[in-house]
Amino acid sequence: NAPFGFADKSADTYTITGGTNITVHSESDEIGFIYPKITITMQEAGDLVITNSNETKDIYKKTIIKNCAYNEVITFSGESKMINTNLKAHATLPRDFNYVYPRLHTTYSSDATVFNFSLPCTVKFEYAPIRKVGIL
Repeated sequence: NAPFGFADKSADTYTITGGTNITVHSESDEIGFIYPKITITMQEAGDLVITNSNETKDIYKKTIIKNCAYNEVITFSGESKMINTNLKAHATLPRDFNYVYPRLHTTYSSDATVFNFSLPCTVKFEYAPIRKVGIL
């Protein structure tokens, strides 16, 4: 139940080289945050750091996942704020994740969020933008 409607689900996939910025537009009518479902397929092993351009003033808003493996698929479930991996070998994921979930930010002036990924990967964002509709 929500006091607003949702647009059709949006799904965007990006291929990231290490240190690359991508811009995701929330297309939301509501000011605030959307926690999208994000599926990340790692193209290199290491510690993944995801930086959100709207939250760079706060060092604690960086998403950090340590000990990622090549070809590992990491999924953030969005609103339920769960994280999963396809690798049983990454059983330490609860300790390797800092529990800062990536989110889209909509302000009065912009619906763009620029993310920076420290390692090469393929990223898929899935979310339903919030729509406010007046009654005529």
